[in-house]
Amino acid sequence: MSGPRRILVAVDASPLSLDALDTAARMARRQGAELSVLHVEDINLSRLSNHPHVMAVSLVSARRLHPGEMLIEGALALQLAEVRRAAERVEPPGGLILRRGQVAAELLE
Repeated sequence: MSGPRRILVAVDASPLSLDALDTAARMARRQGAELSVLHVEDINLSRLSNHPHVMAVSLVSARRLHPGEMLIEGALALQLAEVRRAAERVEPPGGLILRRGQVAAELLE
């Protein structure tokens, strides 16, 4: 019985998903499999940050933040940068697949 030819791991830069990436990389090395890293930017978070009735409250300044001031887009960019760094560090090197959409639908795709 042969092992998998390709391992796909979804990551979102959380500590648990980065641990899953490390585990998938070890499995790929042992099995001689190709490793693919999938990151999905949640389009609903982007839409939420642009909705006119959405506001956040800053715990630092105790004031409401309007959508233009919210940090969602910046947080998504930082998350993507961390995913890229993690994907570059794994051995064997695998392909990074970037998607933007609804997370569950993109994972199933």
